[in-house]
Amino acid sequence: MKIRSGFSGLLQLVLELRSFRALRAKVFARPDMMDGAIVKGFPDASKVIASAVKLEWRTIDLYGLLFQYLGNADDAEAAHAFRRLAEKSSGNINVPASWDVPAQLREDQTRQKQVFEAIAGPYMGTNARRGMTYTWVPNHLADGLDAVSPRSFLAAIGKAAQGPIEHSHALHWSGLQEGVRHASETRVDEIQEDIPWAHEAMSLLENQVVPCTRAQVFAAWRKGRLFDKQVKGIPQDQEGVLEELRRTGILKLLADGRINIPDVYRLGFGLRRKGGFAPRR
Repeated sequence: MKIRSGFSGLLQLVLELRSFRALRAKVFARPDMMDGAIVKGFPDASKVIASAVKLEWRTIDLYGLLFQYLGNADDAEAAHAFRRLAEKSSGNINVPASWDVPAQLREDQTRQKQVFEAIAGPYMGTNARRGMTYTWVPNHLADGLDAVSPRSFLAAIGKAAQGPIEHSHALHWSGLQEGVRHASETRVDEIQEDIPWAHEAMSLLENQVVPCTRAQVFAAWRKGRLFDKQVKGIPQDQEGVLEELRRTGILKLLADGRINIPDVYRLGFGLRRKGGFAPRR
């Protein structure tokens, strides 16, 4: 069996393994990868796409995943402490040796919020004006398609946990901000590897204040001579680049025609927002 490399090779492998009764392949791919030219130009791609299942991570799913990790941490003492907190909130006083998130914490956002606030406090500051911790983290990790990657979510919380403990909660709101910065920078590194032309186009927008106009974006690309760089895979014109960035969720077109960059990309690419927290300098 000769398999090509890259994403097209994975698709080919999925098809080849269908001839074996005891083997099945499962490929996790971003939506933009499934819509790309590689898939459209791949023979028998429809056979793979027909069996695809769309995964959607809601806020309640993300916290359920986080709680599952916390309750089964390598640090046995920390894991037990979290289990006691979670079980108390769910109304169950028994803490089993092999632990799964109680159903109440998988399905009830109010109870999830109570548990997370016990860890991080209720507010992103001294009061509710700056946001609530439970909703703030996933809201600032959502891309232009309103999707949140569980990997980014766990990375943000993990980074927040590394901060110094000099306050009343295990996580501080400033640590959550730092966690989102870290997740954004990681996502930008992934874009550089996966979609080099998109990384090049976005890098030319550094220090831009968003939301901004099409004219401001196009001016930055002309000044940076984006199309002279001949980056592989780049669309042929400015509107094409804009549309592909929108389709992949890197930017969002607002109702008034302006362009917005979600924080999960804005921070890592060094763009600014009036009233928003700043990228790392």
